Order: sequence, then C-alpha cells, then structure tokens
Amino acid sequence: MNQLSGKLRVIPAVTYLKQFASDRSHMKYSNGAWRMPPPAYPCIQTTESKMNLDDFISMDATVGCGEVYKLSDFVDRMHRKSC
Repeated sequence: MNQLSGKLRVIPAVTYLKQFASDRSHMKYSNGAWRMPPPAYPCIQTTESKMNLDDFISMDATVGCGEVYKLSDFVDRMHRKSC
C-alpha cells in the first residue's frame, strides 16, 4: 500500500502574485548576518505587507490564503479533475 503523507497549501496564482511578501529575514542568522548572499533584485513587498512568508508556508488551514490539503486528498482531487 502506497501511503501519501504530508500537506500542501494551494493558492491561486493571482492571489500569490498580489499578496506574497518577503523581507528576506528568513535568510539571516539571529545576529543579522546573511546565511547566504541575498538575490540582487529587491525584496518582494505589497502595499499591505513587507513579510508574510510564514502565512504562505503554514499548514494551518486557519492561517493565510488558499486551501490546505493532505497530500493524498490533493492527489485524489487532481486525479478527478483530469478524468
């Protein structure tokens, strides 16, 4: 029996492009030094947020936007759509 585990958050692309923001703080040590050199392009921000990465990677369905699926439920849903 192949048991799929894990979860994933599914977010409409337009929502992601309009709402995602990261100030790159997750790329720094607690002392402020970079773990790795940051990308050359500016941080991604919206008018509402400078950092909401945690909302996008949270697997708590009550946090953030989109829907959180168990991996097996997501696979079942995508399989039904393709048939």
